Amino acid sequence: MNSGNIMIGSTSATVAVSVLIGEEFEINQENIQTDILTAFACSLKSLPYPPASRIYPSSWRYGLAILTLSKNFQNRAWMIDNNILELIKICLEQCQDPRTRASILNTLWNLST
Repeated sequence: MNSGNIMIGSTSATVAVSVLIGEEFEINQENIQTDILTAFACSLKSLPYPPASRIYPSSWRYGLAILTLSKNFQNRAWMIDNNILELIKICLEQCQDPRTRASILNTLWNLST
C-alpha cells in the first residue's frame, strides 16, 4: 500500500503496525491511520486497495487493526473525526464475517468509553 510517504507491503504489515503501536501510543503518522480506514472501507465495498492494484483487503484483518487502535484515547478521537462511525454502520449492515463483526462491535464499545 502506498499513502503519502508510507509504503506498506501487505495487509499483515498494516495490522502488525497497529498492534505494535495502537494500545500504548498515539499514532503520529496520520497516513498509517488513513491507510487502515481506507483499506477497511475498500474491503467492505469489495474494492481493491490501493485502487490501481488487484489487492483486495481482508475486512477481518482491518477490523482487528481498528480494534487495536481504538484502545488508545487519542486514536479514538482521530477515528471519530475521520468517520469511523460511518464505517462501523456499513460493516454492521453488510459484513457477514463473524471475525470482522466481533472486532467492530468491540471497537464501538471502546469508542463509547
